[in-house]
Amino acid sequence: AWHQVGRDPEAGVIIPLFYPPKDISPAAMKYILEEKADHKNFTAALINLAVKGYIKLKKYSKGYELTKQPASSKSLRPLSSGESIIMKRLLKHRKRVKIDKKYDAKVKTAMKMVNNKIKSEYKDKCFKDNKMLGYFGMGVSVLVLVFLMLHLNLFGPQVLANLAIPIFF
Repeated sequence: AWHQVGRDPEAGVIIPLFYPPKDISPAAMKYILEEKADHKNFTAALINLAVKGYIKLKKYSKGYELTKQPASSKSLRPLSSGESIIMKRLLKHRKRVKIDKKYDAKVKTAMKMVNNKIKSEYKDKCFKDNKMLGYFGMGVSVLVLVFLMLHLNLFGPQVLANLAIPIFF
C-alpha cells in the first residue's frame, strides 16, 4: 500500500514566485500566513493604500498622518474590502487623520472592522475546522472504554450508581 499511495511524487522543477497573488491583499496574506488578525493587518492595509495612491503617509514625532489623495480613477487600482473599510470609516468625511499611541475610537473601530472582514472572507476558504471530528473521536473512545470495563466486569452495582449520579446530574 505504501508503494501505491504513501510515496512522495518525484521532485520536479521548482519555479519560484517573486510576486504575491494579485487577488489577495497584503493584509489578507498576513492573515492567511499566520491565521490571526491584529494591528499588523491594519498596518498592511494602510501601507497598501499608500502604494496604490489613495492616501499619503507622513511620519511625525508621535505617529503618522494619513492624508487622502485626490481621486484620479484612471491610475488607481481597485481597493480590497479591508481597504475600502478604512477609506469609508476614516477618510470619508475628513481629509486627514492622525494615528498615534493615543486611543482613538474611530481608528479602533476601523481596525476591528478590517480584521473581522478579513476573517469572514478567508477563514472558510483557507482553514479547516476539525472540532466535530475531535468530539466524535472522544465519544468513540469513551464508548470503547465503557464496553471494555463492562466486559471485564469492573462495574459492580455500587460503581454503576457512583458513575450514573455525576453523569446525569
